[in-house]
Amino acid sequence: MSSFIEDNYQGKGMEEKYRIIVENSPHFMAEISENGEFLDVNLKMAESLGMSKEEIIGRNLSEIMPQKIAKKRLEKGRKAIKEGRPQVFEDSREGRWFHNVVFSVPKRGSFVVCVRDITHLKKAEKKLKESEKILKMILENLTTGVYIFQDKKFVFVNKAMEKLTGYTRRELLSINYLKLVDPSYREEMERLTNRVIEANTKNIPLRPEFIGLRKNGEKVWVENIPTVIKYNGKTAILGNLVDITDKRIMEEKIKNLGTFYRRLGRAVNLSANLDTLCRRILNTLKDIIAYDMADILIYKKEKNALVLLVQVGYPDDLKEKTIREQKVEGKELKVAAFSALKRKPIYIENMKEHPLTGYVHSLCKKYNISQMYTLPLISQDKLEGVLQVVVKEPKTLSREDRSLLDAVSEEIAAGIAKIKAEEKLRELTQKDYLTGLYNYQHLWQKVEEEEERGKRYGEVYSAIYLDIDNFKAYNDTYGHLEGDRVLKKLGEILKSSLRKSDSAYRYGGEEFVILLPHTKKEMARTVAERIKDRVCKNLSFARITVSMGVTDSDTSENVVRTADEAMYEAKREGKNKIKVI
Repeated sequence: MSSFIEDNYQGKGMEEKYRIIVENSPHFMAEISENGEFLDVNLKMAESLGMSKEEIIGRNLSEIMPQKIAKKRLEKGRKAIKEGRPQVFEDSREGRWFHNVVFSVPKRGSFVVCVRDITHLKKAEKKLKESEKILKMILENLTTGVYIFQDKKFVFVNKAMEKLTGYTRRELLSINYLKLVDPSYREEMERLTNRVIEANTKNIPLRPEFIGLRKNGEKVWVENIPTVIKYNGKTAILGNLVDITDKRIMEEKIKNLGTFYRRLGRAVNLSANLDTLCRRILNTLKDIIAYDMADILIYKKEKNALVLLVQVGYPDDLKEKTIREQKVEGKELKVAAFSALKRKPIYIENMKEHPLTGYVHSLCKKYNISQMYTLPLISQDKLEGVLQVVVKEPKTLSREDRSLLDAVSEEIAAGIAKIKAEEKLRELTQKDYLTGLYNYQHLWQKVEEEEERGKRYGEVYSAIYLDIDNFKAYNDTYGHLEGDRVLKKLGEILKSSLRKSDSAYRYGGEEFVILLPHTKKEMARTVAERIKDRVCKNLSFARITVSMGVTDSDTSENVVRTADEAMYEAKREGKNKIKVI
């Protein structure tokens, strides 16, 4: 490079000055002849080629550099000499980028190559482009609307703004922004927007909420998060619109949830039985879940089964298809039993096709029933029952709806457990511990109810008085434990022989009374005969027989005493008999 400097930078101190600059330049520099021979190189170029200056000078480009690069450099050098103007180009090798400036050396028939490593710039440029691409991708894929508002119109909107408003991007860039606001909020939003633009943001909500209007007229709750920015040298608002409709709905439901808890507590305190409590629960649930149908099944531990207690909103033909008792075991489980067995909620999105609702697919189609949510009611790790809610199309049971039901399920279960405990306590005071039948005290309470019903509605009822024949002798012979076994077995026989409306009582010792509402003595005799046959069959191991007296309220005002007298006549006639008076 010395000859180039001598020819071009002559003068006192100039030659030395420029030699120092060239030799210490961070760029790769070399003077090359028109034939491709190195005439001079600076230290940077020599280092990049891994050779000393002396080893390079005098050698050809093609001897030191790859053929492709050497050829291109020589072509550009010759062109610079021929045209008399610099040649600028970029090339790359081994993952690095270089900026090349080639210019001719007048009168010498050579050219100078000045090469600058721009790899870091290329990487920065690539990174910038990738960042811009990522930023654009983020903006376009955000679930919240992003906009720039300037001169009372939108100058930029992302894709989420289209989804939020129902308008296309082109429409949004030309629309009056107030058209997106419900009339009841337009004046307020215009005032807030002007104050934000003026940077007079004192006392303005940082995240104002308003009702927006979609293109189709649908209303949606929106939260606006505005920031004042400079855009193209002018004041603008960079805003973020968030659909908070679900949040607003949830807030309302949470408010209703508090009301529900208060009403549930009141229902538990006021309900005397499970039926009343569960009806109140389902009615109260309407405040937080807009269901179409719902039911509650109670878990009976002694049966290991769910028993349907209350249904709300079911059509009659769907009620008839309802399975009223579901064993919580086995493989062929229905929805409620499956939920109870797994102790997990079950969400069915399409009842018309789901295998667990196969037995009612046709009715689901008939009534356009769509979704069901079934959840176990568990309190203190004990299964108390199952709650089911059902909706018709176009309703759905949203994630929020299901979460709310999950939240209240334990409180419902606790309420059911409390009423169950109270009923059990009442049962203990009303029932005989050995036979499981009602006791003497409860008999007279029931008799009074039947007498009152008879006076008010003219209804007739019957009584059967039963006594075990020779029971004292059986006890004396086989002992009281065997006697208790007979009494317990007789209690089971009586319960299995009666209708749901009938009731059986242990009157004392080996004496029993049976009350049959809406029944005359002729039909009561049929019941007595059935009991007598079952006693002979099921207590044959003890050779036990019974004597029974039957009467009704048309015959006697005191049906229990008259039935007792009839029973004694049966005994006098030889025992193991039925006497009707």
